[in-house]
Amino acid sequence: MEMLGSGGAEYGRARRQVVSYAQSVGARGAGRVQGAEERPSGPGYHAGGASVLTTPRGLGESSMQGVVVREDLKHKPSPYQWQAVKARKAPANRVYSVLPHLPTYTRDVNGIKRREEGDIGVVTLVSSSIAGGSSNAASEYAQAEKEHQRRIQDNYRRRDDLLREAARMYNRRGGRKARGASGDIAWYFAERAHEFTEAARREQLNAARAMVLRKQAVSGEQDAIDLHGTTVAEAEAIVLEVLEKRRGAGQLRIVTGRGSHSVGGQSVLKPAVRKRLVAEGYTVRGWEAGLVVVMS
Repeated sequence: MEMLGSGGAEYGRARRQVVSYAQSVGARGAGRVQGAEERPSGPGYHAGGASVLTTPRGLGESSMQGVVVREDLKHKPSPYQWQAVKARKAPANRVYSVLPHLPTYTRDVNGIKRREEGDIGVVTLVSSSIAGGSSNAASEYAQAEKEHQRRIQDNYRRRDDLLREAARMYNRRGGRKARGASGDIAWYFAERAHEFTEAARREQLNAARAMVLRKQAVSGEQDAIDLHGTTVAEAEAIVLEVLEKRRGAGQLRIVTGRGSHSVGGQSVLKPAVRKRLVAEGYTVRGWEAGLVVVMS
């Protein structure tokens, strides 16, 4: 940067200094600028295509007398000022995997609905809202089923560990006569084991539900569910959930199986589910391999 300073008594003449930026900063702090080359100058003086601003003489060596602005830096923006940024296009819509064990997807948001208050991690997917239709839904239900099966095994493993620890603490001071801290700790471990047993049962229901919904998504039949592979308690709970979410008149076909693999060759699910549905006030008809619920 080129700096101009004044040192004489005659107005209209200025002293021109050629100094670096670092030198000019140091000169302002110390109150001196070294090196001079006198040239005629004034308020409107231009040197070499660069604008030169001058001030009258006699203002002191420490003051800034003039500035020479380089043409190549005149239009360069300061790194400290606000700068415009080009707008970015929003990414195209993508299909994301909805994992039912994530808490985010257990809430009623944008077609992803939580089923029951106690069923943590279970979601219902609306097939029409997912690109690719039922195949994507079936794949996600299959992933959910595997995840619930993994949780079942994990809960039972932790339950067994706690039961072993409870037995060890219980037998530490004479079995039934155990008292004091050892007995309290054994009771605590037993209670915790019971909690993991209940958690495993909930996960079993979640896995059964995911299995039924997966088979429904694969078949593409929204008016039919297949209960093969479920227990009586699981079948009753799942059927009631499905019926509760249906609206308007229609029929729901329930496949329970003929009982060929059951003891005595008699279906276990069919009579139990029918009894429960009648008790709930539904109109039920039977067919060879299951039931039909008529809704009005």
